[in-house]
Amino acid sequence: MLRTHGSDPVNNCDPLAELLVRHDRIDELRAYTAGEDREEAVRRLAELLEARGDVAGTL
Repeated sequence: MLRTHGSDPVNNCDPLAELLVRHDRIDELRAYTAGEDREEAVRRLAELLEARGDVAGTL
């Protein structure tokens, strides 16, 4: 449902990216960031990886 209504960030928050982060769905988040205009999702992925100590994964 989140994808059908568009993926435009609301209040600088990408709802699908936030959901994937909350449920620790890193592989799905990585795949989602591959799309166009996913800057917010990329930022959330980098924050998640950094918090886990995977700084190299953020590059």
